[in-house]
Amino acid sequence: MTRKLGAALVAALALVGGGAVADPMRLYAKAGASGADVAAAQTDCKAEAEKAHGPTVRITVVNSKGVVTPTTAAAGPITGAFIQAYLDAPIHRAAMRACMRRHGFALLDLTEAENADYRALKDDKARAAWEAGFLSRATAEQVAAGLTPKATPFPLATDDPFTVGGARLDASSLKLAAGPVKKGPLVTADGFHRRLVRVKDETSLGQWHSFYKSMIAVVPAGTVFYQVYIGRPAGAEGDDDLTVWCGEMAMKGKPWFGCLQATFDGYKVQPLFDVPHWLVGQPPYGIIVYDRPLAASLVLEDLPPETSPAFEISLNVEGVSKKGARLAAYAMKDNQQMLIWHGFVPFDATGHGELPFWTQTLALTYSDAGVTAEFKPRADGQGWYDLPDST
Repeated sequence: MTRKLGAALVAALALVGGGAVADPMRLYAKAGASGADVAAAQTDCKAEAEKAHGPTVRITVVNSKGVVTPTTAAAGPITGAFIQAYLDAPIHRAAMRACMRRHGFALLDLTEAENADYRALKDDKARAAWEAGFLSRATAEQVAAGLTPKATPFPLATDDPFTVGGARLDASSLKLAAGPVKKGPLVTADGFHRRLVRVKDETSLGQWHSFYKSMIAVVPAGTVFYQVYIGRPAGAEGDDDLTVWCGEMAMKGKPWFGCLQATFDGYKVQPLFDVPHWLVGQPPYGIIVYDRPLAASLVLEDLPPETSPAFEISLNVEGVSKKGARLAAYAMKDNQQMLIWHGFVPFDATGHGELPFWTQTLALTYSDAGVTAEFKPRADGQGWYDLPDST
């Protein structure tokens, strides 16, 4: 938009059918609140929201001599920084709205007539007066409805021991490599899904919009979703974490595979193509950033762990030097593998490093022959995500 909008206004754009279409304008409202109250809450929440960010984008830089350097988008070329900003933008918006809800402000859609009236206003003074009138008309019932989630939440991921991404490691099956490893498996284990739910009744998610088409998304009765934990946005409180649920759905009567993220505003849909269906790997596999949320009510029931298909998990050494070891974890099944975690374990001056392993510590020792590993007791319960340089 080329003109300045009032402080209480939130305007959203969605990409539908390949073109930009303006959604109805929305205003924050709270019974008895003034425009100054809205502005003050927005100032506080903007500062909080700017601290939130999504998963770190990791890119690989290859110089003219063929030297490969893994790095983060913040330290990498402009394309990496652009991708990181693209992934962070919806996290900032979600954190802002969650913060405003904690202040008691609901985001209310303007009616078609109100939209027309507001867009016709010519200056900030007129818009401020119009917003004050809107706030005075907002009822407690409208605000309460605006503070009610528009989709039945999926269960959020819990920080259980031996869980990473969408997988759960069978601690009783852990096996260490017999000798030093320069590249390849260091620890292997049996794996299964982190958590499973089944949809009891067929549910339409309504009109789903993507960059290129618009379709009705349907979740058939009996659909099984498995949970994938990507992480809670750093620096953000609230209800829009990055737990997604993946499974088979239908569009135009044809099955398709994808993931749902339950947010306050509804389910966000991410179709996934050319990926194994048995387990979604590490982001960005297509983090949900562009779809409008869909309001729906899925009735879910938990499934026991033994209903999960079995697969193997391998923690591999990807590269090693005196500085440390680059590790990556893969889930493997039917000659397919999915990356579910990676990190860097630094070595001290004596060539020793540690990877938190929940109830244990994986102690690493460097030599010219590679990395040797052994398990030692651990009491703090920290896991792979607690390694400072990990995703």
